Amino acid sequence: MSRPVMSFLMALAVFFIAVLPPTSAEQGTGFSDVSREHWAFDAITWGVGKKVLDGFSDGTFAPEKPVTEAEFLKILISSYESLSGKGGSWYDKYYAYAYEKNWFVKGLSDKTAANKPILRKNVAIILSSALGAYYPDDSARSAESAITDLYSRGLSSGKTDQTIKGFMPGDSLTRAEAVQFVYRFVNKSGLTSL
Repeated sequence: MSRPVMSFLMALAVFFIAVLPPTSAEQGTGFSDVSREHWAFDAITWGVGKKVLDGFSDGTFAPEKPVTEAEFLKILISSYESLSGKGGSWYDKYYAYAYEKNWFVKGLSDKTAANKPILRKNVAIILSSALGAYYPDDSARSAESAITDLYSRGLSSGKTDQTIKGFMPGDSLTRAEAVQFVYRFVNKSGLTSL
């Protein structure tokens, strides 16, 4: 190949590298579906760095994918506590921890809840319980108290606004929302161990 052709090809390569937008990996998350502009970017980066959750083998994070109750417990507890345990399911140790701490968690009485998407109201109850509140169930009254508690502690600003309805208590929790809740919980509560 002649020198002028080689120079032209190198200049062309430099041009394309300069004008191509950076990939998500270059932007910090390593996931093709989470850019710096994503509303949960900081929380996702933190969660992956703390190894409380991971992405998928296809290079995505799937921020809108629903989270099960067992997955949420793992994300929350793993953010400040390293648990060991053997037994049946991978999540048994997280449920044992929740039971020991007297948190209301549906999967303690209904084993099928572990693998179902968790509702935002149940997340509020778990987080508020982790901070010392006691809820005997996931009734509307318990959920409203827990949501109000999260608002007063600055752990949530709601999904659409800072009201009970705006919290969207009946919506399933997404992966991005899960890590955002836990990120705020750990940073605002100042807790390193419960």
